Amino acid sequence: MKPTIVAGALGAIVVLSPAAPHAQPSTAAAAPVLTVPAGFVVERVAGPPLVNRPIVADFDEQGRLYVADSSGSNDKVDKQLADRPHRIVRLEDTDGDGRFDRGVVFADKMMFPEGAMWFDGSLYVAAPPSIWKLTDTDGDGVADRREEWFQGKTLTGCANDLHGPYAGPDGWIYWTKGAFAEQTYDRP
Repeated sequence: MKPTIVAGALGAIVVLSPAAPHAQPSTAAAAPVLTVPAGFVVERVAGPPLVNRPIVADFDEQGRLYVADSSGSNDKVDKQLADRPHRIVRLEDTDGDGRFDRGVVFADKMMFPEGAMWFDGSLYVAAPPSIWKLTDTDGDGVADRREEWFQGKTLTGCANDLHGPYAGPDGWIYWTKGAFAEQTYDRP
């Protein structure tokens, strides 16, 4: 199954993928109605206890899914900056059934992650006010190298801060930054 779209919804990771011939949607549990294009199905591929409050996710080359998982904290920005209560979880499908069955905390102690992009062996995470480059150098599934890749400097506290990053078709990396705080950056 080649995923087309991955989304966090209602505490679960769902994948929109091309439907297998004669695939019938599951009726195991009542769920909100989600309309998708003809020929596609929505499948739940992960949820609690692997991830509880998924925000964003991205795949690496091996099909592992890196999910920004909120702690559910609604504390003020200053407390969240001090505590960094959120995390990134790496999910794997170890038995090849299309559902993630193994998870490991790839990075804990994150500020509210609002974007994730796997690129060239590292996960880039927008965790305002910065973008972090997280790398597992020894293969144990945990990011043992954390580099502040971009320092955003400002944090407004309204979730309109830093989103992305995204790989552009031109090879550049793009992200967005909210409009409520003055920002000036020098180009290298």
